[in-house]
Parts: sequence; C-alpha cells; structure tokens
Amino acid sequence: MSGLPVSSKSSIFCPLAQNIKVCDLGEGVADKLEKIRLRKEKTNFALIFKIKDEVIVLEDELENMSVDELQAELPTSQPRYVVLSYCYKHNDGRTSYPLLFIFLSPSGCKPEQQMMYAGCKLNFVKASGLTKVNEIRNVEELTEEYIQEKLSFYH
Repeated sequence: MSGLPVSSKSSIFCPLAQNIKVCDLGEGVADKLEKIRLRKEKTNFALIFKIKDEVIVLEDELENMSVDELQAELPTSQPRYVVLSYCYKHNDGRTSYPLLFIFLSPSGCKPEQQMMYAGCKLNFVKASGLTKVNEIRNVEELTEEYIQEKLSFYH
C-alpha cells in the first residue's frame, strides 16, 4: 500500500499530549482511505466513519449518491467523519474529483463524543493525507451549494 503513512492498526494521538492515546484506526480503515484516493470511477463516493470503543471504524460506504442521499445517511445527533469524492464541474468546463473531509459535530451531541471526535480529527486527517478539511454543526448544512462553495475556495 503506497501513499498513506499509516498501517491498518495505527494509533491516533492527541496533539497536545503526545503520550495520551485518543483512538486507533480500525482494521481496514487505511485500505479504504487508499481505495478512495486511487478511485477511477466518475461518480460521487463517500466513506462515513464513526468512533466505536476508541477505534475509528467504517460505518458506511456510499457509491454514486447525491449530496441529499449522503445527508440522509448521516445521524443528526452524533458526530461522524465523512470522506467524500465529489464530481466537481469547474467554471471553465473541466471536471475533477477532489476529496473532501467533513467533520460533522452536531451541537446537541454528548460532550464526551464531541471531545473524542475533536481529539482524533487532526490526526485522522493527517493519516489520510486529506487537505480539504471542513466542519459542519448540523446535517442540514451539507448541501450541494455548501460543497460547491467550499470547492470554489480551494480551486
């Protein structure tokens, strides 16, 4: 496996306290992240991750879905990490398939959950090699317009 600086069972550490382990990448997570990076299909694709027992695990894999369908799959009161390969049409007519990381952190979820996800977020992003990082506080924020606006900032 090339490109990702993680093994399938890498530890994620809190950046402020390097000796305190926050959570691990679950079995197969690094492989799934590599798969989405090397993807050749020309459709939207999303990986949804959750933290279970201090381990980041793949919760769902959505192929050829709309942003509305992705939104419908996300919980409204629990944090999630989403890695999205999005079919982006540039103003000059080109099409690209950028990868976005979206951290869903609903304001109504348990503080312990928010802290766990926030503590793992930066290292998960670093381990995955993603550069387009976004955070939303409400599932309804995740719209086609939101993604287009964020991508226009990066491109």
